[in-house]
Amino acid sequence: MVIERQAILTEEEFQWAAERIWELFGAEPGTPECEELDFLWDLAEAYEDIHYPIEPPPPGACIRVRLEDLELAAEALVSVIGSRDAVTAVLAGERELTPLMAADLAEWLMIPMNLLLPGGKE
Repeated sequence: MVIERQAILTEEEFQWAAERIWELFGAEPGTPECEELDFLWDLAEAYEDIHYPIEPPPPGACIRVRLEDLELAAEALVSVIGSRDAVTAVLAGERELTPLMAADLAEWLMIPMNLLLPGGKE
């Protein structure tokens, strides 16, 4: 099977492209095999974006991971979020961050703002 158009349209084509990508993986740069790999990779990625989208994690999960990375306790968030109860609610996904809180946390914890606001708003 050869895909000559600019899109993978069926699951069968996607599976074939995935197998071919594995065969071509590690192709030498500048070779026709490497060009084919790049082409198929882009097509497969576009197909996955449409048919297998990955939702971003909830804001509370992003914050918890970053706190662990920085070896900080949740109490460190009180100065930004307001109270221990509010911190607990945000981390549990029971309360949304305000845009101001999200901006402060994004800067302080180095988390992309779109991961902290609902709907990926910036």
